[in-house]
Amino acid sequence: MTKLVITVVIFKLLVVINLLCTQEVKMSDTFSNVAIPSQEALVERLKLLVHYEITGEYDKLYYLLSEDCTGGLDKKEFIKHSKYFEKKNPSKLISFTITEIFEINETGQDNEYAILGCARYNNKGTIKNIKAKTKALLKNDQWFFCQIDSSVKYIGGAEQPCENSK
Repeated sequence: MTKLVITVVIFKLLVVINLLCTQEVKMSDTFSNVAIPSQEALVERLKLLVHYEITGEYDKLYYLLSEDCTGGLDKKEFIKHSKYFEKKNPSKLISFTITEIFEINETGQDNEYAILGCARYNNKGTIKNIKAKTKALLKNDQWFFCQIDSSVKYIGGAEQPCENSK
């Protein structure tokens, strides 16, 4: 194998190891707005969401997404679109740390939550910590999400760095 291929493989392994060792999706006061029986399931599904986004396992990610967050794409189209976007976007998600969860009612359904946090990205070797969000929906006792979105923009439309980020 060439040095580049070995380097890429090692980098991906380090990202996965980092995710498994330092994943900061934990039950805490952050989850107090979510009904107790649903908290543990939410944490486990959020870990999967972050893991599949980091590793680019779009076939598995698709089944974690709510219908309103797939853009109307079937699984095959979603995977194709996601791989295309991955090639065009140099920023790669490294981690997502939740800072706040609150109930919303965007689709008129109960058990719908906004999840805010800090997404850590590697953009061609430059690490950035950016405010990000996702949405969670409990449907038939199963949690579904939107992909992690770092386009949390405020006045001026610029991405916002996370507080206390290095």
